[in-house]
This record gives sequence, structure tokens and C-alpha cells, in this order.
Amino acid sequence: MTYYFDLSELGGAVGIIANPGDRVVYTGTRAYGEPAKYRGCALEKQLAEEYDLHLFFDDEPMPDALYTVPLMEIGGYDSHGGLIAGSPYFGFRNSVSLYYINREKKCFLITDGTRNFMELGKDWRDGMIPLADAEVFASFEEAREKYPILRPKDDAELMEMLKGMDDA
Repeated sequence: MTYYFDLSELGGAVGIIANPGDRVVYTGTRAYGEPAKYRGCALEKQLAEEYDLHLFFDDEPMPDALYTVPLMEIGGYDSHGGLIAGSPYFGFRNSVSLYYINREKKCFLITDGTRNFMELGKDWRDGMIPLADAEVFASFEEAREKYPILRPKDDAELMEMLKGMDDA
């Protein structure tokens, strides 16, 4: 059985050990803003000017108009209207894997962590790989029409849901 857990509103890391044969998929979208004190630093300027990758900062509004399966953490955007995301819960299990979500809500792998983003060069979009097993929805409700997503409101409710997995 596959269990889908919405982690978009739960903070911190979550680890769930499933029963043999079961699969756990974390879902949702989190937005991450760099501390505002880093605005204008050399790396931020280089990313913006040379790579068209603009970071979000914690003193500005974050994007919240999408929902992903699996969980993605949005940290930046480009001039094409796309979003840059990472996901420690997906793909190659490497926290430095980067993903791109375009305006059409399609998801692509930028780098799986074997190469640093900046090693890809200014034409980093040219090597992106479409991801068939990542989906982008307009909302949690839309995603729930396709997947039976469990949405715990806090750690206590998550623990209750996990007890239910043992009984299934």
C-alpha cells in the first residue's frame, strides 16, 4: 500500500518507517526564503546576473499557489516564470538535487547532486530532464482528487495516523 502524507504545513524533518511492502510518499510544497541579511551578497548577485536564478528572502511574500507530489521546497525563481526547488524526500535522495517547475506546472530535474548547479553553466536549462513521477497541482484539494493524501495538522495527529498504518 502507498501512503501519502502532506508535510507542507509541518515543520522540520519527518521520517516514517513503513511496513514491508508499503511505500510512503511525502507531498506538498514548502517555500524557503533566505535570511534577508544575505540580499545583495556576492553569491546572490552571481546567481541572479549569471544564471537567472533569483532567491526568495524571508522578508518577502513566498509563492503558495501550487502543490507537489512528492514534496518540494521552493527557494527561487527565474525570469521565465519558473520555480527552483529542492527535495530531500525525492529522486536521488540527495539534498542538493535541484528541480525546475515551469509555468505549465511541469517538473524537471536540473541536477541530481552529482554536479554542482554552478558547474552546469549559464545554459543550465538545456540539460533539464523531465520528471514523469513528479506532479504539480494548483492546490491540495486538486492533488487529493487523484491521491488519498493524509494531512496531519500537528505531530500528535501524525502519530495517530501512523498507528493506523500498523493496523492496515
